[in-house]
This record gives sequence, C-alpha cells and structure tokens, in this order.
Amino acid sequence: MLNTEPSNFKILIVDDETGVRRVMMKALAREGYQVTGVATSHEAFAHIETDGPFHLLLMDINLDGCDGRTLAQELKVRCPGLAVIFCSGDHREGADVLLKPFSIAVLRDRVQAELACISWEKP
Repeated sequence: MLNTEPSNFKILIVDDETGVRRVMMKALAREGYQVTGVATSHEAFAHIETDGPFHLLLMDINLDGCDGRTLAQELKVRCPGLAVIFCSGDHREGADVLLKPFSIAVLRDRVQAELACISWEKP
C-alpha cells in the first residue's frame, strides 16, 4: 500500500518567476513534501537526472523560450510515472491549468489530489 504521508513525495517546481516559485516551494515544504525548485528547462533536466525520480512536476506552462507542455512530455520520458500540474497566469489556458494567482490552500488541495492518484511507491 502506498504511504501517502507528504514526506514520501518529491515535487519538482519549474517556474521562471522567482517570487512565485519561492512561495510554492515554501508552502509545499511546510506541508512536509520534499521540494526542489528551478527556473529553467535546463535546470529541470539536470535535477530529474541527479535528484529524481520525482512524483510530481508543478510547472509554469509558459516558461521563457520554452513550451511547458512539450517540456513536461520530455521530462516524463526520463521520469516515468511523473504526475504533472501546469500553472499559468494566462486565463485562456483551460480547465486543467492552475490559474495564477492562486491561494496556498488551492495549491495544497490540487497537489494532494494529484498525488492521491499516484499508484507507485516512493522513489
């Protein structure tokens, strides 16, 4: 049976907005999750390789010079089973995107819901 304690889950946050990334990291770390935050696609690949596997990728869909959906697919190849939550300040992105600005409670609830769907054990 999967242990659903937050400390059993590793989350990679990819957001080029430093303030947003830091708030998400701090909030999720306070909940007990193992959190790594990066600003670029290059850093994301490096951390997937060195610190992975991760359970959840929480990323801005519109990174500087990079399409978040494409990047997520490439990261999932390197980290099978990786769950993804996209976030964006562009309210035209659709229902599957966590729209900025969002509250810490909304972030926490979305992360908990996504991780509840994971069917594999702690890396």
